[in-house]
Amino acid sequence: MAKLYSTGPVLIFTNALNTGPAYFGTGQQAPDIQTKPEWEQVMNDLGGTRVPFDRCYEDAEAITSVVINRYNEAQLEAMMSRPDTDLSTAGSTGSGEIGTLMGQEGMLFTVWLMFPYAPKPYQTSDAVSGYRFPGSMLFGPENIKGGTKDKTVSLTWQHQRVFSVAPGAYVTGVGAVPGVGSFVLYDHNMAGLPAIN
Repeated sequence: MAKLYSTGPVLIFTNALNTGPAYFGTGQQAPDIQTKPEWEQVMNDLGGTRVPFDRCYEDAEAITSVVINRYNEAQLEAMMSRPDTDLSTAGSTGSGEIGTLMGQEGMLFTVWLMFPYAPKPYQTSDAVSGYRFPGSMLFGPENIKGGTKDKTVSLTWQHQRVFSVAPGAYVTGVGAVPGVGSFVLYDHNMAGLPAIN
């Protein structure tokens, strides 16, 4: 059944401080979440030279943008400490940090965007509880605005897929086919998130 949905104020959590999930804050407005699938054109002489004969799906990545004004400064500083939120310092780059492979070297963190209105009675049967992006980095640029009003920071997270070598299977129209690993860009798992503060 088609109906209206409301996420409520989107609550943002990260594990950028490497202490488990922690409440980061809320924006002036809800974050903008964009998923970007990629396609490879398949050309064939039967179909000519300008229009693809078919397309191959090449998976996806995502971007989340928000202007945040109620937030945890320590988490922001950690996310701005690239490439390693644990050991790097915001604003400086150490020897050996340029060229870091963010995913392969374990430098990505998780961002959760929780939708607190998902359990409301009128939408509980099918509303998603939020998005968990396990392969995130603060992509920038960060636009920091101070002054005599509330300080705001414009943030953009790049979310890349995370690869697991665990054997799995994927489902096609002809049934399950053995896999050699899998990628995860996001899921809707909000388990283990702490209370907001």
